[in-house]
Amino acid sequence: MKVNKNTGKILFVLVSGIVLGLITGMVLGLPEYDPTAADSREETLERVVETYRKANPGTQIEAMSIEEFSGLYRIRLSSGGDEGTYQTVYTTKDGKFLTEILTNITEFRTFTENRLSFIDCLEEEDVIVFGALGTENEEIRQATELQLQLLGGPEYLERVYIDCTEDLEWCAEQGVEVVPSVKHGEDIYGGVKTYEWFEEVVGCTI
Repeated sequence: MKVNKNTGKILFVLVSGIVLGLITGMVLGLPEYDPTAADSREETLERVVETYRKANPGTQIEAMSIEEFSGLYRIRLSSGGDEGTYQTVYTTKDGKFLTEILTNITEFRTFTENRLSFIDCLEEEDVIVFGALGTENEEIRQATELQLQLLGGPEYLERVYIDCTEDLEWCAEQGVEVVPSVKHGEDIYGGVKTYEWFEEVVGCTI
């Protein structure tokens, strides 16, 4: 059977295109090559140990153990020999990313929800937290920052927090003489207050 030359050329171009497409697809489908990524468990461990040795010159850093943990490697390091301290770190299996702290999502979500419920309670109980972040008085500013951090940070307290440096006259009308202070009903309590204080005095818990 004779093959038409033009048909042969078309067939060759078609087959070449398919092959080229397959090769291109394979290349594009491959993950980006990272020459610094570790290729094995041992290389990942070696990289972590070496990183900590460079970060702590003169300290004897040794790996005590490595194990898989939720898709990561959990590595236990020791420093200073037998009498030294121990530290647990976590790294991705390719050795590219490292962290010393892992947050349990379920526990963090529960804590966040409890903290929001706590703020809801403060609002329902007509609690106002007075502070002065904008003051030039370093002691007052630091005390205000401490109060806000103890209660979860300013982003959580927008509904119950008043900054007296922005509305000094209104704070004075409320009877505020020192900041930070907490107003509950008609009573004003000066000083930094803890969760335990709010539970005992206001009845709001976290």
